[in-house]
Amino acid sequence: MINCIIWDCTQPVTLDDSSSTEIEDTGSHITVSYSVIPGGQDGVIISGTNSTVTWGQGNIDIDPQFTDPANSDYHLKSQAGRWNPNSESWIMDQTSSPCIDAGDPNSPVAFEPFPNGGIINMGVYGGTVEASKSPSGLQAKYGGGTGEPNDPYLIYTTEHLNALGAEPNDYDKHFKLMADINLAEFAYNRAVIAPDIGGDGYTFPGPSFTGVFDGNGHAVSHLTITGKSYLGLFGQVGPEGQVKGLGVEDVNITGSYSTIGGLVGDNLGNIATSYSTGTVTGYNRVGGLVGYNNYGDISASYSTCAASTVSSGNQKIGGLVGFNAGSITTSYSTGDVTGERVVGGLVGYNIDIITMCYSTGMVISEGQNVGGLVGENFPDYGIMTDCFWDMVTSSQASSAGGTGLTTAEMQTVGIFLEAGWDFMDETDNGTEDIWWILEEQDYPRLWWEQPEDGLEKSVLEEE
Repeated sequence: MINCIIWDCTQPVTLDDSSSTEIEDTGSHITVSYSVIPGGQDGVIISGTNSTVTWGQGNIDIDPQFTDPANSDYHLKSQAGRWNPNSESWIMDQTSSPCIDAGDPNSPVAFEPFPNGGIINMGVYGGTVEASKSPSGLQAKYGGGTGEPNDPYLIYTTEHLNALGAEPNDYDKHFKLMADINLAEFAYNRAVIAPDIGGDGYTFPGPSFTGVFDGNGHAVSHLTITGKSYLGLFGQVGPEGQVKGLGVEDVNITGSYSTIGGLVGDNLGNIATSYSTGTVTGYNRVGGLVGYNNYGDISASYSTCAASTVSSGNQKIGGLVGFNAGSITTSYSTGDVTGERVVGGLVGYNIDIITMCYSTGMVISEGQNVGGLVGENFPDYGIMTDCFWDMVTSSQASSAGGTGLTTAEMQTVGIFLEAGWDFMDETDNGTEDIWWILEEQDYPRLWWEQPEDGLEKSVLEEE
């Protein structure tokens, strides 16, 4: 028995069908910890010699201060707020239950509402959204953790994520996403984390996110933003910042100025093993994953976002990145890209390094500097190696860099192996196993992506 409350019962509590408070002498055993037991350890009586009780840690003998037990309301009184099921609202009490933050420290506390003390409440509502709030935990944050590298803050809910966005003092901390988060009930006019507040639309006033956000394989979905600039789940990731293992799904982001991305508006840090899906629209520096890769690094990531523009005169639009002034490696994009000029299936404008990447999305433009892979490449500085685009699906026969292939060629592993791409089941190009492919069925995919049900990762044509 753990995290339980036994109090003011109308009849003795028994472990058999008798009217006794004794444990029947049949070799039974009970372990009690972090629970309220009237009379303490003496409140549990053993009959005979064959049954035993282990009295664990954290047990107390004190009135739990239920709200209204006579009417079966067993919520705990709290000065910080307890749930009233009748009014469906939070009520502040004059006293607080001793059972708040008194449960097992190892029990998950993430679903208790903020503020919580980082420890589960005893009782039926402990560890749930109706758990009474913690007066002693007003400074407790998120779903647990301390924000240190070996003990990151845990993000379980929309409330946790929004709380992070509203606390720039934590932008240099470590975070770990513990569940998928749906933001469909929210509409934002700026980035959720590290937004552009008070800027002129062309420069970022800060502060940027310089911590580590580990998506842990989870996704944030249905993010809707209608704003000006530096838009995405993250407005700006700073030079020390890292985002990894994170997906943003079904985003709908529209900016009237520049630096718009599905995941990050402006990246000066490191993005890895992440992806985006949905729609991204803006005026300048617009990308499906990142608007402006500003001396940052992007690796092993992809986007299926459709990237487009809001008005004429716009430029630097790409399926993955709008403006690349950093490093992009082993990544790809498949979304359609629409713009007036400087438009590319992967990157709109490149001034740095792109290695072992590809794009397949349709590129739609009647303006200048339009390419299947890259729209415009800055001479002597922009370097592209071993990159490809699908000339058929993109409707573009040319690009500022890369090699154009047919769809059939893009689904043939031999071409990529000759270019030095590291695939599963081969060692000539390395042993990191970055890519896999269902040959003649699909394009190359990253090692952390899962194939459709019934299919297996392979670089070999099915015999």
